[in-house]
Amino acid sequence: MAESKKIVVIGGGIGGYPAAIKAARLGARVTLIEKADLGGTCLNWGCIPTKSLLHAAEVARTVAEAQTFGISAGPPKVNLAQVMQRKDQVVEGLRKGVAGLLKAKQIEVLQGEAQLIDPKIVKVGKKKLSADGVILATGSVPAMPPIPGLEGAGAWDSNDFLPMKSLPASSMIIGGGVIGVEFAQVLAGLGKKVTVLEMMPQILPGLDAEIAGLLQKMLEAQGIKIVTGAEVSKVSRSGKQSVVSYSAGGKKQQAKAARLIVAAGRVPAGEALNPARLGLASDGPAIKVDQGMATSLPGVFAVGDLTGGMMLAHLALAQGECAAINALGGDQSMDYAAV
Repeated sequence: MAESKKIVVIGGGIGGYPAAIKAARLGARVTLIEKADLGGTCLNWGCIPTKSLLHAAEVARTVAEAQTFGISAGPPKVNLAQVMQRKDQVVEGLRKGVAGLLKAKQIEVLQGEAQLIDPKIVKVGKKKLSADGVILATGSVPAMPPIPGLEGAGAWDSNDFLPMKSLPASSMIIGGGVIGVEFAQVLAGLGKKVTVLEMMPQILPGLDAEIAGLLQKMLEAQGIKIVTGAEVSKVSRSGKQSVVSYSAGGKKQQAKAARLIVAAGRVPAGEALNPARLGLASDGPAIKVDQGMATSLPGVFAVGDLTGGMMLAHLALAQGECAAINALGGDQSMDYAAV
């Protein structure tokens, strides 16, 4: 019977907490373990905080253009501390909402770093939990490309950008995907110089080329410099500036900025699980799963960014619910045609 089963979910992000809620709704006793904050990447380090900052940048840009609409307003003055405070308030409010949902379903929430001992035992701190099913939802971490000199260049990744205490006078962003483009819009909207270097022939690789081209024109109109087909060869420091050496259009070039930001996407956080020790089949840092989100270990499922592929919040949610159903004896399959 489902009501007698114990499910342990490792990770409280958009893949993990919906899985826990679904399992609880199906009658399971559920424990969710999260080492940091509930909500995962999307709520704490991605979708939500970036949208708050983007809106602040949009407001600043609107004020700067007010005269165009016959409205008198002085040049906008950005108080970054207040911008960040509002962002944090938005995130905290939603985080409390997630905690409330879990509490309402009587889901036990433990804070700490979980370790999968075997398919039926999970350890967190000194506590060992037995489980009839385990759902892994440990998410992803920022990717750092193997560029010579990058390690000592004081570069920010996406996790460093979002809690920044001051706005860099100028920034060089390596990566013109979703993360890099959003960061560029934030900085430019708040009045700072930004250059984006994208290795592929267009920004937002994988998106329709015509749409990407139109977006690039819009970004350039906002003062953002974009270089596509830019292959970065090395990074160094010169005084208080980062120096990026790259080639584009067959020419070797250099560019300097007060702050270097790496926005080269994210990679699954599977290595922390030590898949080889457990016998978990993996593809690099991604944990392999079947159409029902089952891993190679009986009773162990994996969802969201951890499984690689499309790192989308709504997809992780659907995978989490699918895994919860199957962990309790169901026979659900993911249909990716709907994504």
